[in-house]
Amino acid sequence: MVDPSGAVIGVVFAVATDRPDVAYALTVGELQAVLQPIGADATQVPTGSCLG
Repeated sequence: MVDPSGAVIGVVFAVATDRPDVAYALTVGELQAVLQPIGADATQVPTGSCLG
């Protein structure tokens, strides 16, 4: 997920196929707690096209 300025604010990991307004995501803070111990680096990457 990105905010209006283009900053990454989270990652959607699931959507409810039977409820179009429901999705589940992890925030950047939640992800950093998991990724930092393995040496993950936050670098800019292209987002590509959105799925519709």
